[in-house]
Amino acid sequence: MSSYLSATYLSKENLSQVKFEVNFLKRTQVEQNSIIRRLFQAMIMGNHYRSQVKLFFSTTEGYRYTESAVWSKTDNCIMLKGGSYIPIQSICSVEFP
Repeated sequence: MSSYLSATYLSKENLSQVKFEVNFLKRTQVEQNSIIRRLFQAMIMGNHYRSQVKLFFSTTEGYRYTESAVWSKTDNCIMLKGGSYIPIQSICSVEFP
């Protein structure tokens, strides 16, 4: 899973132009739970403290990352500041400042 560390930056405004790739099924249950827990923490930080996180995710063109505040989380995706979204299945890692 460390290959996402060479990810290319993508602004949250350009997220609608990429095709996300499912990466969730390649993980253990512990890794899946860890990402879901970190996304919930990112949502709390984004709503209460306006804090941004770095989100690494998988696309058909390779690994990308963006920095944004997470406004909401559903079972299938997260909503970022500005109305962009990322499917949870494609998220590789959530990094806090």
